Amino acid sequence: MKVIIIFFLSIPTLVFSQSLDEVYSKFEPEKISIQYHKKQEGDEPIKKNKEGAFFLTFNYDFNDSIFVYIDGVLFNKQFYKTDRSSGITGKFLQLNFKNYKKRPRITICIPSKKIYTEILFDERFKNLKIYRTEKNHEWDVIYTNYGSNVM
Repeated sequence: MKVIIIFFLSIPTLVFSQSLDEVYSKFEPEKISIQYHKKQEGDEPIKKNKEGAFFLTFNYDFNDSIFVYIDGVLFNKQFYKTDRSSGITGKFLQLNFKNYKKRPRITICIPSKKIYTEILFDERFKNLKIYRTEKNHEWDVIYTNYGSNVM
């Protein structure tokens, strides 16, 4: 009986601890569309934070556990669910890129769907809004310094 319990407790660890090498070999990369948001009427600038602070904001079409790697190292794994009325998850990650090399690579994967995408950090922006369209299997990424859904 103890062996069975240990076995069942170890399954989530095996399933949910994907190394980035495993992600690349077993998962499919998805298309990505990158946009740069310029200030428009009514936009609020993101308040100044600690130097090097940067936000990843997960918005539309998420209902999954998402793993975020920075330069190949697992940074965060969390469940995100989009609120259909607002179109956002209401969750974001705050990163401090002062501790990373210039232009670190951000890899975002969804293990349950065996998919991932990669983005390069752009130090000119404070927020990276991330959308994923389930229907088209495509990611939309918007670099911006404006937005009310951060902080």
